[in-house]
Amino acid sequence: ASLLDARASYRPIPSVRLAAGRYKTPFSYEALTSAANTDFISRARIVQAVAPIRQTGTSIDVGTDTGPVAVRAGVFNAAERTADGDSGGHLLIVGRVVGRTPEAASGASSGIRLTAGANVAYTPSDDVGSGTATAGPYPSTLRYGGDVRLRTGPVLLAAEVLRSET
Repeated sequence: ASLLDARASYRPIPSVRLAAGRYKTPFSYEALTSAANTDFISRARIVQAVAPIRQTGTSIDVGTDTGPVAVRAGVFNAAERTADGDSGGHLLIVGRVVGRTPEAASGASSGIRLTAGANVAYTPSDDVGSGTATAGPYPSTLRYGGDVRLRTGPVLLAAEVLRSET
């Protein structure tokens, strides 16, 4: 068995949560949704390729899952594998903002429920090589995207766009 998530959090006030540990970064609606709650059979390949899913770090959440606006931001260690086998250890700065209509925030089963989000993640360049003769600097990486979900009655329209630039 492997441990996927381990998080300790503290709520100084009801709409603010501070967290530290290893867990999903606040990037991509689809990546943040548990497998049991996804609307489609499997996750999109782009999410698995671009989104920095589970990392170790700290974050702050302002707003709630049932409020009209929520903002999440964090700093993580970006310990993802690279093409040359390096296990990372680079800095990752992530942020996400979500807006919801009152019906979507309340979870109402009728009416038009609209949720939209935008996310950004940045890994600054690392000019220190891994110590091998072929090592070079790691370039900075910018990932960004957005998502929108519209539900009305039995109809769901959903889209998520992600991009990564080095």
